[in-house]
Amino acid sequence: MNYLRRAAFVGLAFLIAACASGGHMMTAESFYSVPMGTSREELVEQVGKPARVVNKGGGVQEYEYVERLSAGARTLQETRYIYTIENDKITARRVERSSPNPSGFENDSYNMQTTQNGPSS
Repeated sequence: MNYLRRAAFVGLAFLIAACASGGHMMTAESFYSVPMGTSREELVEQVGKPARVVNKGGGVQEYEYVERLSAGARTLQETRYIYTIENDKITARRVERSSPNPSGFENDSYNMQTTQNGPSS
């Protein structure tokens, strides 16, 4: 019985965290499940509000959704899913990935192995 309480508590904690972060987590699967030509309204209904909307001019907007892979407070990888919307329909989509350098590892591997106090001047 104690196990069930813990499992319910953990599930509830994840649910609350999801709601606090906007309620929707974009994944590659959900990104590609939205077909080209889908209306802006249907997009938001299906995957939620975007993290950011960028007006590109000429009636073109980009709806950006973000997925982060984290370990503790560090972001290991960030994936940005971007839909281009023109005339209220999805006309293009793309994915951008980035992996920020961990703090303190700004040097290349040779410098990291051969210096103790950072790069020499």
